[in-house]
Amino acid sequence: MEIDQQIKYLITVTTNGNQREFAKKIGVKPQAINNLINRKGAPSFKMIQQILSAFPQIDPNWLILGKGSIGTTFKKDYLDNNSGYTKILSEPQATYNAPNDSSTLYLQRIAALEREVELLEKIIEEKDVLIAHLKQARN
Repeated sequence: MEIDQQIKYLITVTTNGNQREFAKKIGVKPQAINNLINRKGAPSFKMIQQILSAFPQIDPNWLILGKGSIGTTFKKDYLDNNSGYTKILSEPQATYNAPNDSSTLYLQRIAALEREVELLEKIIEEKDVLIAHLKQARN
């Protein structure tokens, strides 16, 4: 996901989609949020800083790069304090991660390791058979 999509998600979670309220929380003019949402511009470095200052629980890597998760304490805080947002936050986290995020890489690595384990188990099985034949031939 791109940063504007991350910010759209934050607006949904933190203010139930109210762009004006979100702008107030982070200390920018509503027009700045509107422009960002309508893809008329990218967030400035200052806006990113303001978002991270207003919501210190957010993982900057998630916000800026779309990698990892939004931040476990952020999710917990909003689950505990904003019961209206429970449904949004209880959905699977992977839904909100970038398609090429680290979780996808981990899943690919796990699949590769599982294939490697299967191959090694076959090799061990073959060696066990060979050892049994050698023992039998020696006797």
